[in-house]
Amino acid sequence: MKKILICFAASVLFVSNAFAGAGFYGALSTGNTDNNFGGYGSGYQTVGSSTRYSGGPFISGASFIKFGAFYEYNIKENKYLGIKVGYGGLGEISYEYALYDDTYNFAFELSSKASEIPVILYYKYNANEKFAFKAGGGAAYVNNKWTLDFNGQNYSEETTKLMPMVDAGIEWLFSRYVSLGINLSYVLNGKMEAPYDLRLTQSEEFLYRDLSGVRFMLSLNVYVLQ
Repeated sequence: MKKILICFAASVLFVSNAFAGAGFYGALSTGNTDNNFGGYGSGYQTVGSSTRYSGGPFISGASFIKFGAFYEYNIKENKYLGIKVGYGGLGEISYEYALYDDTYNFAFELSSKASEIPVILYYKYNANEKFAFKAGGGAAYVNNKWTLDFNGQNYSEETTKLMPMVDAGIEWLFSRYVSLGINLSYVLNGKMEAPYDLRLTQSEEFLYRDLSGVRFMLSLNVYVLQ
């Protein structure tokens, strides 16, 4: 992420005369935390004397802190083309399960902690001195760190995925240098399966979390070049 911000700053300094605006933003975002952890093992019938336990899923961080940078090019009067690059967490989900019967004897704890680098290209229209409207699209590069404690043995693995997204919002301009943004995004193809085969039967799905769906973001934007 540091390399991205350094490259952005260098690009802005090099072409500052060509761009209408550039700056940084900080934001609070909420999004989908869908998963199938809670249904794990529900279709398995225990054999003989048995004990079964499940806990969760436990969700940490349903709201996410994000930050990033943007620049905008004035194509005609109050119309702009822009790009923004960010970084932020996507929360953590954990789940515990134990089963002891005549067939199985195990306990595990699985967690998924994700983060993303979204890149959005957008069109911006300044309706007046106070309000602007934006619409665009792009993709988020998502990194998901999975950790598994299986019968006392620890495993860790990272999976990545590129998720397309569309984005629209409104910007309230407090002054020439500060604005408040409200954005709605829709993420596509956000399902990420755990890299461990923990299924009790072959008919079961792999455990997964799904980041697809609607996201809401409230951002504070600071322009450093205009």
